[in-house]
Amino acid sequence: RVGGAYGLKKAIESNSTCTAEYSSGIQVSGVFSRIIEKEGKAIYLSTSSPTALAWHDQELVGHNKHYHKDGFGSPIGKLKNHDTAIESLSMDQLKELGIVSGKKVLLEFESGVVVNGLLNNIWKNRKGVNMIMSFIDCTVTFQDQVLFAPQWGVYDMTIGQSIVSVYSGAADIESFDRDNIFQFQETTHKIDYSPSRIELHKLYEKVYLVRNGELKEDILVEVFQKIKQEHNGDWLCALDILEICKIDSLSSEIETYLIELSQNSDYKVLILDGIKLLK
Repeated sequence: RVGGAYGLKKAIESNSTCTAEYSSGIQVSGVFSRIIEKEGKAIYLSTSSPTALAWHDQELVGHNKHYHKDGFGSPIGKLKNHDTAIESLSMDQLKELGIVSGKKVLLEFESGVVVNGLLNNIWKNRKGVNMIMSFIDCTVTFQDQVLFAPQWGVYDMTIGQSIVSVYSGAADIESFDRDNIFQFQETTHKIDYSPSRIELHKLYEKVYLVRNGELKEDILVEVFQKIKQEHNGDWLCALDILEICKIDSLSSEIETYLIELSQNSDYKVLILDGIKLLK
């Protein structure tokens, strides 16, 4: 919730996969290794691990951790001498600033970060918010530091005025951890129920149908008698009946049955607490 430099520093300290979410909604997931600050604000973030980009917790096509396998870095903030956040600029506004796909573009951030390269593409989300700008033959600098060099390949710049949230784990956990899914040594064991147990399950089903109004309440008398006669010792089904029963005589009989059953049962506390809760 805090985001900003504070959140990013916590992510770096954790030395584990975290997600930083920009104000535009774009999410960067990886092991964060460095941030550049200016006047207490984070102006550039970097990861040192395979990194994925996502939006609304869904990994973006072409931006998985295999594509960004060597890490990721991107500026944070507004353009110099421009009040509107980059993510909110319309196509006409971008054109006025000379930010057009297929042309050489120079972006000077108010932080001092400079991005200079051939703009290949601008990726917007469904709401028209600018999320990513992709550059080729690109150089990114801050003061005397080279943050990205042309020979490193395509530079994908995530867009956002600020980091609004930083949290543990990947935004799209399923996609990010797909390669690390644990393979269990054995599958779930199939239980072969005895005929008696199957009959008990059918009694539970009848109680369920009464609860949902699909069977009349009168049938509960028959169900309880079968429990006493054929499944003596089962307490949970009897407690289920007691919960929904509106027949006073049956309720009293069930409560007596349960109290007597609890005296020599490993489930005494559960049975008595169940009765107490219903009252």
